[in-house]
Amino acid sequence: MIAHKVREGLACKGIWLNLPSEYSARWLSRFDLDFITIDSEHAAVDPNTLYRMISSILCSGRVSPLVRIAGANEPEIKRALDAGAHGIIVPMVNTVDQAMDIVRWSRYPPLGSRSFGNAMAGLAFGQTMKEYLLTANDQTLLAIQIEHQDALAQLDDIFSVNGIDLAFVGPSDLSLSLGLEPAPENAHPLFLDALDKIKNAATRHKIPLGIYCSGPEAAKKRLEEGFSFVVLGSDMQLLDQAMNTMLKKFI
Repeated sequence: MIAHKVREGLACKGIWLNLPSEYSARWLSRFDLDFITIDSEHAAVDPNTLYRMISSILCSGRVSPLVRIAGANEPEIKRALDAGAHGIIVPMVNTVDQAMDIVRWSRYPPLGSRSFGNAMAGLAFGQTMKEYLLTANDQTLLAIQIEHQDALAQLDDIFSVNGIDLAFVGPSDLSLSLGLEPAPENAHPLFLDALDKIKNAATRHKIPLGIYCSGPEAAKKRLEEGFSFVVLGSDMQLLDQAMNTMLKKFI
């Protein structure tokens, strides 16, 4: 289960889905991945498509469907978890108050205030509604994205919030917030300093770290640096690379 793997610090690899398609989701879930993240922040994923994509990934029986929700608010969190996501990634978490709200909305009482009533969520774990209610807080992954310079001054407070499983670095947006060109592996000293601050704070609070990478080689390096949760790329990236390779061979 992805939440347990992350909390134990085990290496987890996955990909990002930008295309709103249950067909590509089901196809890619055949491969040796730990998770597949559906991007509902920047991709055209409506609620019905989200349900179908999660269900398609679950067909593999081994890959965990995650959802990068559209924003740090209760309706988005509820929609993703009720659809059967094994976890969520929440973008642009810059304050301790945001982190506390996210935990409250994501966890059932007594840890939070998540409301109960959808049988679909339990089916994602092969459970009845009652079984899911009793185990959801433990088996659901909650990741927050650190991707803005505003978060850097509050890292210790943010990482102290009980219930956060993973801090996921968004390198491109973090670069932009620092006035730099967006890049998954940014070599600028300002970015590297920010990344060190995140790493050090995560170490102090024993929070596992994740990051988006430009490809498998970069992901391997991130694992060596102490990250345990790495995104190898995206579905659109795979299509782009495959098409370029095909056209070069044809020409």
